[in-house]
Amino acid sequence: MPDTTRQVLVKKYTLTEAEITEISQLIDICNTHDGLRMRIGLEMLRERRGGEVNDFLYYVDGQLVGYLEADSWGKKEKELTGMVHPDFRRQGIFTALFTAASEELQQRGAQKMIFVCELKSESGRAFLATTGAKLAYAEHEMWLGTFHERGRRTEGLSMRQANAGDIEAIVSLLATDNGNFDSVREWVTELMGKPDKYRLFLATLHGQPLGTVRLDFMEEMTGIYAFEVRLGYRGLGYGREMLEQLIHIARAERQKPIMLDVETDNTNAVGLYLSCGFEIKTTYDYYERRWLKMRWLELTVETHPEAIESVSELLSSYTPGGVAIEEPIELIDEGQEYRVLAGHPVKVHAYLPVDGTEEALRQRVAEGLWHLASLGSHFVGDLQTRIVNEEDWANAWKDYYHVTHIGKRLVIRPSWREYTPQQDEVTLELDPGMAFGTGLHPTTRMCLEQVEQRTRPGMRVLDVGTGSGILALAAAKLGAASVYCIDN
Repeated sequence: MPDTTRQVLVKKYTLTEAEITEISQLIDICNTHDGLRMRIGLEMLRERRGGEVNDFLYYVDGQLVGYLEADSWGKKEKELTGMVHPDFRRQGIFTALFTAASEELQQRGAQKMIFVCELKSESGRAFLATTGAKLAYAEHEMWLGTFHERGRRTEGLSMRQANAGDIEAIVSLLATDNGNFDSVREWVTELMGKPDKYRLFLATLHGQPLGTVRLDFMEEMTGIYAFEVRLGYRGLGYGREMLEQLIHIARAERQKPIMLDVETDNTNAVGLYLSCGFEIKTTYDYYERRWLKMRWLELTVETHPEAIESVSELLSSYTPGGVAIEEPIELIDEGQEYRVLAGHPVKVHAYLPVDGTEEALRQRVAEGLWHLASLGSHFVGDLQTRIVNEEDWANAWKDYYHVTHIGKRLVIRPSWREYTPQQDEVTLELDPGMAFGTGLHPTTRMCLEQVEQRTRPGMRVLDVGTGSGILALAAAKLGAASVYCIDN
């Protein structure tokens, strides 16, 4: 680029209509060139309040060639999306935008940036690899094709547009999983004041709040967001009824395509949407970069083996990474092997980020445990907690996973454990993560024993409700000719 080229990076509190037009044109150029669908809502840009810088524009000789935007929601974490004109890439432009945004957000006290990058964007993923950002999760963008309606209607279930008197009910539903009631209340109240663009709905069952969902009326489509069913009522078909009613409402309102987003590992929700006629159009990866090292609150509950699944389900409802299960063991063979002490209490561990919401979530977990213990069928101990630093948290849960022998031949080995299989042993090498099935749940162990006993070489196996897939993996390793797995 000649030295006479004039390059300017502009930080903006609000955008003019001319600047939004320039951004729209740049989006079209990048989308066409890369075959992408850039996730930047022009209506959102028009609604900037002007209290803080969230838009970063890069000009070369008066032409907009680079743009990066941060969303307007939240203070501790910000989602960012950006692009550079294909003819101006590899010239440090996006690095300049990224650096300016990082400095601005860090000065405002943000703790984390979340970069949205379409899975198909090779240039985006290549850049993020240089920033130290880590892939946190991914979402499918799904659009409704042919609507497959079942038409089930539960007596006492109704859904209506929410009003100001429903704010607390909606907040209680949306904040259950993250405990951040104040920020959710502020957000819901703001959306409630813009019924022409956002419409919230409240579902009730016999007059009690059951779930909530929101319609976003965008220029080219209608979006379904903030879909939540009350804890304890999930998986019972109520979500599908709500979704079917909402589709009818959306179509009656306007004849625009209907879309939604869903995390790729939320297999139950993905299955629901597919069965209703939604189709996956593209997938977006979300990369996180933190400035401050996180601390985590470790939650530990000692319980009877028969209560593991109930306790695990409760903890998983409030913690982002699932649970780890620590069975009581006795080391044998000079520490080279171990024996599970059957019938002894088991510890279930989970982790909450220390971000100001952990105390409310801890209290909810403690209340849930009290209710489980009050049933009296099996021992459920009190909730124990301790603070774990991020560098320790990354590996702390791995301490609870050991090489596990199941049945006569099956051996489950976490990838970080060394093990030399004996003759005829079948080893499943897994890198489970905290939420993966480990073979330690009593029901999973029993099922694995049955798979070992019943699988014969050459068999065809169907695994209905496969979940983590551990049973299917076992069948394949035991000689099944084909294994078909399904889940919803």
